[in-house]
Amino acid sequence: MRKKSKVKSVKAPSLTIVAVATIVFALFIAVILPRVSAYTSANIGGLGSPDTDFLYSGRRLYAIADSYGAGGRRLYVILRWTFDLLWPMAFAWFLVSWTRWVSSRLQETMGEATILDPSSSHAI
Repeated sequence: MRKKSKVKSVKAPSLTIVAVATIVFALFIAVILPRVSAYTSANIGGLGSPDTDFLYSGRRLYAIADSYGAGGRRLYVILRWTFDLLWPMAFAWFLVSWTRWVSSRLQETMGEATILDPSSSHAI
């Protein structure tokens, strides 16, 4: 006799939610990311960004900040507090909605015990 899994299945998001999350993600990749990158390069320019350096010294960081100027530093902070919060949220929405949707489809197709119960004799 097969044991019932105590793990509750997760309700899948609607296909509309998955589609909207995919469209938002695609717009970020195709339109927003390139535009923000171009805008940043055009308005900040300078010696690059500390975000792209794996290691840097305090002297290098001050040189980068000096190359931005006062307006560039202000723009850099604004972009970090807006874009660097929006992009992870869009990506997480896309990733979670697709993962939950695919997982629910697998549960419907293969059966909940097959996916959730490691003691099951069936392979995924």
